[in-house]
Amino acid sequence: MLALTFDHMGRARDVGRGEVNRPDPASADLAVGFPRLLGLLDELGLTATFFVEGWNGLHHPDRIEQLLARGHEVGLHGWVHERWLDLAIGQRERILVDGLAALRRLGVAEPGFRAPGGYVGRDTLPLLADLGFGYDSSLLDADDDPDGRPRVVAGGLVNVPFRWAWVDYWQCVLHPDDPATAATLIERWDDELATAAATGAPMTVDAHPFFVAVDDDRWRAFSGWLHKLATDGIRFTTAGRLSAEAGTAPC
Repeated sequence: MLALTFDHMGRARDVGRGEVNRPDPASADLAVGFPRLLGLLDELGLTATFFVEGWNGLHHPDRIEQLLARGHEVGLHGWVHERWLDLAIGQRERILVDGLAALRRLGVAEPGFRAPGGYVGRDTLPLLADLGFGYDSSLLDADDDPDGRPRVVAGGLVNVPFRWAWVDYWQCVLHPDDPATAATLIERWDDELATAAATGAPMTVDAHPFFVAVDDDRWRAFSGWLHKLATDGIRFTTAGRLSAEAGTAPC
């Protein structure tokens, strides 16, 4: 089973880094990446989970409404892609409150959350549960090494973890030993999917529109992979559906 998830939208991360001060609707992911992804998902009849920064709820509400209109899930990914574990707990709470408000005003009642930087910190989990987030899809801390199965954590919140090997940018740029090419990324993901299937665990792919859907070589490899998996009858799902199934499973 493969859960399709995507992180990041527009120039939010650049705003957070102080590199720009305003949105740019012509940024590569908005002008190229998202149209490609949405067209492919429409073609294959698939829904996915998109984790977007709360800043986008103010500056690109039409893009978020477009995702919702197509039946995709929308979750929160910080405000301007802050490095989550560098923040004090009070700063995290403010970002969660503001981000939740920005998404709820667009019709997202109980969004999921994925921490920018990957690690949520166990002290964030009670906040997420208290504020009404539907689930978390992060790693709990640097020692977390999940197999991909959703698990119930603090306050009854369901955590739907990913693994670094399932992240496009980590495989191709941040890999410490052997960064992947477009072709070897798909080979590695095929191996990861086979391993997950053998253990009965889902694989939660974490891809980025600015990375996997803008560069032509990576896009050909990624879109071809999804076409092949759909033809092979792989079951696709979303982070929200995995969370719902885990939350209703008997303990």
